[in-house]
Amino acid sequence: MLTPIDRTRVYEAALDQIKSHIESGEWPPGSQLPAERELAERLNIGRPSVREALRVLEVMGLIEIRLGHGSFVKDRNSSAEPIQLLQSMLQEDGYVVELLEVREMLEPQIAFLAAQSATDEDIRCLEEVLNRMDHVVADGGVGIAENMEFHLGLTKAVGNRVLYQVHHMLFELSREPVERFFRVPGRMTKSLQGHREVLRAIRDRDPEKAYDTMLTHLRARFAVPNSNHATGAANDHANDEETSHRREAAVKPAG
Repeated sequence: MLTPIDRTRVYEAALDQIKSHIESGEWPPGSQLPAERELAERLNIGRPSVREALRVLEVMGLIEIRLGHGSFVKDRNSSAEPIQLLQSMLQEDGYVVELLEVREMLEPQIAFLAAQSATDEDIRCLEEVLNRMDHVVADGGVGIAENMEFHLGLTKAVGNRVLYQVHHMLFELSREPVERFFRVPGRMTKSLQGHREVLRAIRDRDPEKAYDTMLTHLRARFAVPNSNHATGAANDHANDEETSHRREAAVKPAG
């Protein structure tokens, strides 16, 4: 059952509870979630916090918000098998490193395309996400949900549904290591700075700059010390000569 939650990072706690109910099958695919007002009452929080949690769940691909009708659990069974296969790789050595390499291949190009196709409304929404992330970080929070919402927001601005689903799957797979990564002091502040630089390039309609700043943003993770095993492996791998050659060989998109 849903339980009242603490006021610290309210919507993140609401998101976790709603997500748990969906993943447990209590709210199966196709079912309608309780209305915002009911969720707010049962969780003992304000409706704006419920609304934020639902918006992030929609970005994560767990629900569909139908204007005037409510929020519905999406059917993800069709993609369950490949996701389960990739999730099993989490136990393999080097998995996190390889996942980060895939993101380096994909996300600079997403930023490049977003600089060409993002609408004023897309940019406004991305700015709103970063403002919320700023408040979360200032309050001592981690901002995992906002981080995911920003990166997937860029992909949404590109307008390619296949690309969006692929990118979303990568974020679902990397959610746990990313959460561990950002719990190290100073990392989210550095990430927020990188996000603002990427958004500035997109706002300026500069695809080349957007590509370069996103690549710099992704690689900056290796410059911040961390003691956990997964990112420690990433640090070692980042300095590995073979990895460096692979990165330098990456082809930049044509202007």
